Amino acid sequence: MEGKSSYFQSLRIIHGVLLMGTILFLALVRFVFLHPSEIDAASVDDPLLFALPVGLLAFGVLGGWWYFNNILKVARQAPNLTQKLTHYQSGLIVRWASLEGAILFATIWFMIYADKSFMAIALVGMALLAFARPRPEAAARDLQLSDEDKQTISEHGF
Repeated sequence: MEGKSSYFQSLRIIHGVLLMGTILFLALVRFVFLHPSEIDAASVDDPLLFALPVGLLAFGVLGGWWYFNNILKVARQAPNLTQKLTHYQSGLIVRWASLEGAILFATIWFMIYADKSFMAIALVGMALLAFARPRPEAAARDLQLSDEDKQTISEHGF
């Protein structure tokens, strides 16, 4: 069980790195690449330019949710806690990566067009990613763990 004690710590590190990477990239674009006068003067009137990052964010949220729920179905059938948690981890990482891709796309769109709307789309994605952080309680609920498995998690510092 020693390996399991660092399970949620590892997930928190992965989640934090993904989130901080997107935050730092947006900050770099906003404060290094774009001059404030460019941002204030920018205006994109083509609705199709807005549809792509919004659509990708929606796809990232819905696609990640769909994949995660499919992985949960497999994980719930796993014979032991270790296998359940392994499936859960892979599902979370794919879910986060799908959000991260949409966030990075919106940030690149912001870098190209300098319109604040694209920065707002990226910030919404970051908020969604921040709220998707790993928690032992959520894992127990999502995996529908038995009382014995919940006890194992709580005893070993998850």
